[in-house]
Amino acid sequence: MYVSMKQMLERAKNEKYAIPAVDFTNFKMASILMKTANRMKSPLILAYLGFFLNMTRVDNLSEVVEFIRYQALKYDIPIALNLDHSKELEEIKAALDAGFTSVMYDGSSLSYNENVKNTKEVVKMANIYNVTVEGEIGHVGEGSNYNKGGYKDYLTKIDDAKRFVEETGVDTLAIAIGTAHGVYEGSAKLDFDRLRAIRNVLELPLVLHGGSGTGKDNLTKAVNNGIQKINIFTDLMNSKKEVLLNSQYKLEDMQYLEIEDEMEKAMINKFEEYIKICGSENKIVN
Repeated sequence: MYVSMKQMLERAKNEKYAIPAVDFTNFKMASILMKTANRMKSPLILAYLGFFLNMTRVDNLSEVVEFIRYQALKYDIPIALNLDHSKELEEIKAALDAGFTSVMYDGSSLSYNENVKNTKEVVKMANIYNVTVEGEIGHVGEGSNYNKGGYKDYLTKIDDAKRFVEETGVDTLAIAIGTAHGVYEGSAKLDFDRLRAIRNVLELPLVLHGGSGTGKDNLTKAVNNGIQKINIFTDLMNSKKEVLLNSQYKLEDMQYLEIEDEMEKAMINKFEEYIKICGSENKIVN
């Protein structure tokens, strides 16, 4: 099923689990993710960034939609296609025209007022298409800078989160509570008191970016305290990379397709782990 992200996240909120949102860089990866999620009866959010077009080897966002929609309609699980971390209104308009079911406007590096202004414009556009809008308040930085401690300056403020939702009308909100994108320098330190406080003042579903490397215990606790969507990418990519790094001694004896198969198996295993962490396994009953 090819559906809106909003209805998926509302159910997750009501039933207290999260949905994995995975960035895919090519159609083969997307197909593997959909097939795995379907086997585990888990809803799935496929996330796509505009600069992935070159990696996907397609010309425009419409081609991405046509492939994902065609594949999604083969399965009984709900599958949403979300434009991830877009900072350009023109790109978001192109995604809406193409048929994405959800868009994320990332104005987290802007001033509060600029973020509100642009996000409101995105919501206005998306409402015409009945498309889900994810906003972000606070800023999830890069894991490579994590040890420097600067991430604490960008954590989501409770009052800002409440005002932002009221002023923009977003359907779901990405918040910063201590996670980071990419590989952490050091260990993730999540502010669960902040998460609980935000959850107490907001009714809409909450999103956690930077799931990779955050750890099973941290993510499980985040879900238990009100997160409905967990974004994942780096860990899946690194699982494939580890196959190569740990198999140097036998690569020369393997055929290319055998190597590719081992890499895909590693990614599937890692994705299955995240589905279980999210608590979304068997949430679809046939």
